[in-house]
Amino acid sequence: MRYMVVGVVAAAMALVGCGGNSSAGTTSSGEASATGRTTAAVSPASTSTPSASASPGRRSCVLARTRGDFDGDGTADAATLVAVVPAETGCGERALASLRPQYHVRVRFGSGGSVDRRLRRCGTGPCDLRWGQQFAATDLDGDGRDELAVQELPGAVIQTVGLFRVARRDVHALRIAPKRATRAHVKPGPAILGGNFDATLRNPVACRVRPNGSRVLVQMQAEMVGKTINGPWRIERADLKLRRDTLHVVRISTTRTSHGYRGAQRPFQIVCP
Repeated sequence: MRYMVVGVVAAAMALVGCGGNSSAGTTSSGEASATGRTTAAVSPASTSTPSASASPGRRSCVLARTRGDFDGDGTADAATLVAVVPAETGCGERALASLRPQYHVRVRFGSGGSVDRRLRRCGTGPCDLRWGQQFAATDLDGDGRDELAVQELPGAVIQTVGLFRVARRDVHALRIAPKRATRAHVKPGPAILGGNFDATLRNPVACRVRPNGSRVLVQMQAEMVGKTINGPWRIERADLKLRRDTLHVVRISTTRTSHGYRGAQRPFQIVCP
């Protein structure tokens, strides 16, 4: 059976708690979504100073920031994705590529308090995060409380996005329920979606709002079944609905095209419209 997420380990996106607060850094650009959430790209040069929250001999390099209401109390919370490296190491992309940093999600709540959790394993094994991956707050079920999406390896052949619940004292992975998961080509367990993105197989993920106002995550598997990319493709769609901390497969459909794949070109459109 071919799953959409290739090489997912059983302990994918496991989180281990570590103390600390959100690290300092300046952003190079910011973008506001239609929902009012903001994400900011961070340039490597802006993260070269040690963070006060890093342990002795270590520094925190800010990779991405986002804002959302993670605890549902009506105030904006600030989340930061950081790579923790030796203090004598720079935060440039080349420097990080030569190391195996520890990656942390740090959230400072608007009403006071903070939480810091380490990302120990991602969709394809040990985490390999860089500048440019999607790191976004998104309300997947419309309850007014945001979930957190973390993309791994943007631009690679295999790309995944992990989905998390941020609580006041914890950050933990959402789950995918086992029922119908095999038929939908998704892996039960920690909520990691995505897969291949090459010339013959694409696995985009997007949040969609139904006519009745409910929200679903749509995972596609578009596979070339002809001899050329402009020939026939088989497209399998799975709709997943979030209930509490679990994504349930609620709909599966299959279609076939005659003249190539005309679907989404961006791998992940996780922020709900």
